[in-house]
Amino acid sequence: MDSYLVPRGYGEAEFVEKRSRFIGQVWRVETEEEARARIEEVRRQYHDARHHCFCYVLREGNILRYGDDGEPQGTAGQPMLNVFLKEEVTNAVCVVTRYFGGILLGAGGLTRAYGGTAKLALDAAGVSRMRLWASLAVPCPYPLYERMRLLAERSGGTLLATMRHEMPGVRRRAFCQGGPEEWSAPWLDAALPDPICSGALLSLGGGMMAFSNCAYGDEPALERQRRGEAVRWSLDARQRLTLRLSRDDGATWSKGLLLEQESGASDLGRSPGGRTVYCFYEQGWSGGDCVFNQNLTFAALPLPLLEA
Repeated sequence: MDSYLVPRGYGEAEFVEKRSRFIGQVWRVETEEEARARIEEVRRQYHDARHHCFCYVLREGNILRYGDDGEPQGTAGQPMLNVFLKEEVTNAVCVVTRYFGGILLGAGGLTRAYGGTAKLALDAAGVSRMRLWASLAVPCPYPLYERMRLLAERSGGTLLATMRHEMPGVRRRAFCQGGPEEWSAPWLDAALPDPICSGALLSLGGGMMAFSNCAYGDEPALERQRRGEAVRWSLDARQRLTLRLSRDDGATWSKGLLLEQESGASDLGRSPGGRTVYCFYEQGWSGGDCVFNQNLTFAALPLPLLEA
């Protein structure tokens, strides 16, 4: 199978020209039905806008489509499509919505505005190269299927593995870049403390990732483990649940946002537009014992809050 480029995730961008507002959105799609569904979704989302111009490119069947939606012929959909052809990106749909500002832009102005907004939206989505690195059969119990699927779909042939160490309560991570045969040696990542508790890893597209976990890993026990001593992990290790952000696909991480002092396991999700991160987590200890929690909490966190 030859390699090819696809959008890494969802991308959105805005551009204003002479009071006309252009909103570009890009998604990765696999079928023409999925592409048209996205276009209709945008029409409903911005139902009061004058124009919803679009293009989509599909590798299967070499399908190319575009529409000007009332703009002068050749000034909207075609310039948008040219962006994807120039960047050699396929399996993508792009919709640019225009709110008319009362000033005519002319054919050249429209062409630059629609093509430029499509490029900004594609840049926001990011690009991944798809190729068959290897065929693997991985036994997986059904409750873990969704997590395994998401890991397998990580973009750019890059995977992040989290594995149990020989000592209870310690986990090591390995990074894969360039195919399954090219794994790094496992390491303990000090930026992502890993106590006796499950955390969550979420891709936000464009190289951005979120990670939630307790930020206290029972340091005295870790020190004993480093000395080769037997370790019994304390029951107060599930402290300071923290949500961190990475802008470079997990290479470096922010200091993070503290969500809860006494906590436990957590899981992450995101809004359809990717501008809100959801965290579902165990909150508060019962009777001073971190094994028993008082509440289950759902938090919606705007991305700018995590970027601060």
